[in-house]
Amino acid sequence: MESVGILINNSSSVKYKIPANGDNSAAFAAESQPDYYAVYSLGCKVNHYEVQKAAEQMERLGLRPLPRGAVPTVVIINTCAVTAEAERKSRQQISRLRRNFPETILVVMGCQPQVSALADKKPANKAGADIVIGTRYRNCLPDLIKHFLAEWERNGQLPSSLILTEDVNRVETNAPYEEIVGEFYDPPISDTRALLKIQDGCDNFCSYCLIPLLRGRMKSRSPAEILAEAWHLLAVGKREIVLTGIHICSYGKDRQWSSEESCGSWLDICEQVALLSPKPADRQELAYLPKLADRQVQTGSTERSAEALRIAPAVQRSPSRAADEDEWRLRLGSLEPGSIDREAAERLAALDRLCPHFHLSLQSGSDRVLSRMRRKYTAAEYVAAVEELRAAFRPREVAITTDVIVGFPGESESDFAATLELCRALEPARIHVFPYSARPHTAAAGFADRVAPEVIRQRTEIMLDMAAECAARTRERRLGQELRVLIETVSATAGEPQGRGYSDTYDEVLITGLPPEYGDHQLREEIKRRGKWLRVRPNSHTETYLVAIFDTFSNAMC
Repeated sequence: MESVGILINNSSSVKYKIPANGDNSAAFAAESQPDYYAVYSLGCKVNHYEVQKAAEQMERLGLRPLPRGAVPTVVIINTCAVTAEAERKSRQQISRLRRNFPETILVVMGCQPQVSALADKKPANKAGADIVIGTRYRNCLPDLIKHFLAEWERNGQLPSSLILTEDVNRVETNAPYEEIVGEFYDPPISDTRALLKIQDGCDNFCSYCLIPLLRGRMKSRSPAEILAEAWHLLAVGKREIVLTGIHICSYGKDRQWSSEESCGSWLDICEQVALLSPKPADRQELAYLPKLADRQVQTGSTERSAEALRIAPAVQRSPSRAADEDEWRLRLGSLEPGSIDREAAERLAALDRLCPHFHLSLQSGSDRVLSRMRRKYTAAEYVAAVEELRAAFRPREVAITTDVIVGFPGESESDFAATLELCRALEPARIHVFPYSARPHTAAAGFADRVAPEVIRQRTEIMLDMAAECAARTRERRLGQELRVLIETVSATAGEPQGRGYSDTYDEVLITGLPPEYGDHQLREEIKRRGKWLRVRPNSHTETYLVAIFDTFSNAMC
């Protein structure tokens, strides 16, 4: 039976047809021009993944990515509140989007609106966002947009804002992982690299961190869903998959695994994903996978049959395939230092596809400060984790990146000196420096022994200098080493094609002297879309990247 549609007018007099039968597919059917969406994300990789899934939802509604010069029908922003500065930037960006698109449906999601929910208040919503959903109900976004448009048509005027935020720690404390179900298609946010979320939430409650209060308790994603999405990403040509989550080392601890599910820990899921291969014969088997878009999914969870768990054994690497056609790599998001022992390091080192690049958050080199932060390791245990990784991967070099909080309450000069000394000894490839930011409702916000703002500023500058020093020494060590680089873009500067990309150890590399054919527009677009593997030996570096000259012989087989 043909459904009756609802016609909605906006300021540009374009009509949008909303099916009355609840079907999300192609909900927008413009009578005079296409309908567009735009997505924006601030903060962590998890936020970027979630806004990508929101984009997939908009694709399923029939909207298309916003081209230059057009006006979007829907704008979605995923916000951050990990620091006071991140929260400020989120509010600023929301206001900017409202000013730029006054007649567009503005959707705000993520951590920033959840801060008010902790005090049983609705978000201030000074910018006048139309839909505010925080870190829950993201799976319901298409229905919320349709409801908003229906109310607009019914009443003949812009409806009141839909605000659905609540304290996630008091509502469904044992809620399952929320699948944000969209259309399985080629993600547009990154051409060669794709993020893959495996869990949400955190049970650690570090004394400075607001995130467990904003995202709730640890929730593991179904292994079947993870493997199905990973396989799809490879099938559409992604060359790098990054496993991400709020606390990925907790994966599996919240679930009772069935005998059919063999992915009980974060290491298990890494091993299963690393076995996947995008060879054409396997792509045909994608038709047998249960599809997210075809399922009726309850808010907050979805269960897939055990059939998807048969992916990994079915698609193990085929040595007969051309190296470049099947070549892809796996990268991990932030890991907990306490989760890295000898067994874990050796299991990781056994995965050929895994990048030897690990982000281990340090936060402080002082045991006293780490204890007050409620971190679950000592400085010595952090060093041991790094040493286990380096030993397991030898002779390959391991890149360690880290985070450091400067000026945590009670941090003395000797505490700060201990952090500097540990960073100097370990030489992380990158150090992300965060001046301490007191967050409401956290234990550390109530600590009386605050460090003076001027002292924090001084220590931050010193730590930034240390970060630059460690990064420079890392780049010096890379000179002359053979690096495998995934080229993501090619530009024709002064007639000479140059490529840019990242190595397995996450070094940014500029490659000069590319052959003239790399200047061809079609080839450049193909490289932007699917990447190109090159092997180079850097011979110089700047303050931010390595520089290498293309070597025909080294890349004859790439």
